[in-house]
Amino acid sequence: KGDGRRLPCPDADNGLAECDAMETGRGGALRRALPAPRAPRAPRALPALPALCFGLVFAMSGLHAGAAPAASFSPRNPVQPPDTFTLTGSGFGHGVGMSQFGALAMAKAGMSASDIVTYYYQGTSVASVTDDQSVVVSLEYRKKQISMRGESTQGDGTVQANLGGTLVVAQPGEHFVFEGQGGGVSVAKVAGDVREELGNFPSVNVTWSGLINVIDKGGRFGSEGHRYRYGSIDVLPTGGVERTRLHAVNTVRLHDEYLYGIAEVSSSWPDAAMQAQVLAARTYAMSAVEKGLRKACSCHVDDGRGPYSDQTFAGWAKESGPKGDRWVAAVQGTHTSESTGLVILHGESPIRAYYSSSSGGATQASADQWGGALPYAQSVPDPWSLTEDNPNRSWTVVASQQDMARAFNAEQVVRVDVVARDPSGVAKTVQATLADGSTRKRSGGQLQRALGMKSAYITTIDGREGVP
Repeated sequence: KGDGRRLPCPDADNGLAECDAMETGRGGALRRALPAPRAPRAPRALPALPALCFGLVFAMSGLHAGAAPAASFSPRNPVQPPDTFTLTGSGFGHGVGMSQFGALAMAKAGMSASDIVTYYYQGTSVASVTDDQSVVVSLEYRKKQISMRGESTQGDGTVQANLGGTLVVAQPGEHFVFEGQGGGVSVAKVAGDVREELGNFPSVNVTWSGLINVIDKGGRFGSEGHRYRYGSIDVLPTGGVERTRLHAVNTVRLHDEYLYGIAEVSSSWPDAAMQAQVLAARTYAMSAVEKGLRKACSCHVDDGRGPYSDQTFAGWAKESGPKGDRWVAAVQGTHTSESTGLVILHGESPIRAYYSSSSGGATQASADQWGGALPYAQSVPDPWSLTEDNPNRSWTVVASQQDMARAFNAEQVVRVDVVARDPSGVAKTVQATLADGSTRKRSGGQLQRALGMKSAYITTIDGREGVP
């Protein structure tokens, strides 16, 4: 999250519905039995828990305890490439900043939202700031056609399109169709079997009473999700005259309208865990607004399906979904007035509050993940991510010979080892040994993407730890 990478919820409906399955405890068993976590060192007193000695293995990295001797290659000693490679690991996502499942475990241990975020974002504070500014959210990105209709929940179901200063109304049962054409937005109104062409415009602003239902060319109005209650939507052309495509962006108030639709954690989680997510989401959005509109999407933040995948914005589906009233209450619990809310600050500025589902036992520094050092995004111990609530505390991927060879751009691969790790335990460098004895290297992130792994926290490859 927050780095332009999509981390879909496996049980979500088109990436929009809430994923309560995060609490079902799916996922493989731990590679080794772990005692209950203890609170990592934090800037404040935390409840004491049994010790978890996961740091020792990094301190002993010079011993290369898990490394096996290299295979011997010669014409008389051929090595048969294996059919598959088995990789085990932990965590889901980039591992920078707050761990969402870590926040869940800390909340269950009695820590507050402020305790949680100031631990994961070292050197920060939580303070009240003005947050009633507008934020522009990308809903549809570079689509050939977008359709919108009104629904009477919360209003009368009418939709109003501003077409060059003329307001055209679609009554309940009618809908607008927008298409990219000739560098502009071609608009039609559809009532039953009758389609009325309304012209081509530089852009279109849409408002409504009730809910607005937004779909692209392949979507269905009757499916779940893609409904929005607040603000207005602008339909904007992009791509030029020859190949015009459309953006649909929703302008809403950050203080509440945007945050009510953030679908990042289950609404059944403890209040402190949800409020920690609210603080991270509000802070991330504020930092995005300060940077200004992005040219690629004409937006500050992406809803999770466009070019950046900043934060999953589900709109009305979150607020009206299972236990949605608890999520709304969590947002309101971080308000300090009608126009101010709690934000995570480094000095006097809102931070870029990166977060992901979980780490592999220690969060990753932003410098190790992306190359940009941030003082509040350093590696910190994260045993909270390894508790039983996290379905991704342990995972296994079996890669075929073909997939592994493709990952290293080789004909065949005999062996793969982790040969360097970041301080967090993330595989920094993975080395493949080929049949002729030569080697090729990839970063852990490259291998993660090539094999579709949940993270680069690779624990073992074919049972070998490599560099511990």
